[in-house]
Amino acid sequence: MDTIYAVPPASTTTHKLFCDSEAAQRTSLASHIFATSGVRAQDIGHLALSDPNGVSPFALSLTNRQLALNNGAAFGFPPLAYHLFSVTRDAQKLPPGGRFTDATSIFEFYSLVTSYRAVATFVDYFAIGCGDASQHHLLHLADITVPVLYVGYAGGFGKEGLYTPTLLGSQDVTTLSIQLLSDAEATDDFGHADWLSARNTLDVFRGPLWHWIASR
Repeated sequence: MDTIYAVPPASTTTHKLFCDSEAAQRTSLASHIFATSGVRAQDIGHLALSDPNGVSPFALSLTNRQLALNNGAAFGFPPLAYHLFSVTRDAQKLPPGGRFTDATSIFEFYSLVTSYRAVATFVDYFAIGCGDASQHHLLHLADITVPVLYVGYAGGFGKEGLYTPTLLGSQDVTTLSIQLLSDAEATDDFGHADWLSARNTLDVFRGPLWHWIASR
């Protein structure tokens, strides 16, 4: 779901992103950094819930609410449009709320985020997309023959994620690409985590998912 295990051959920028990210994560391991902390994200979520209009201790120019929403809309893998949640913006480019997911749900997401994530996991993930010689996924994607549903989001990995399903050996491959805005508005479109609690998730994600399962 909204991921990349094989970068499209023509997507040289995305390929470089994966290779550079793998190298950076390997550098962290070599420096004995074995996990990244999500504690700050939890704090941001808790403060947005308990004191939304208070000045954020982490960004004094923003309220706790604004910082949490900004974090939700931040680009995780630039130059891709990947972000967790889509937000609306006012005339000052500040986010008053979520576009598809309500603000409270976004704050709750951050308050419950995983405390720590293993750096080695990110090394392996980026190595797959980079095509590291130690990875053999590309050689075996054609061995996957079970029915497959791939769900991608325009505000996530977007069209880049649609390449991997074409390499599978299954004769039953379905892709559900959720795009609610124009191509030019991908940075504001349905984000990587909007499916969790978006107001329209029943129509654009959960309904089609259950229909696909029931039809098999």
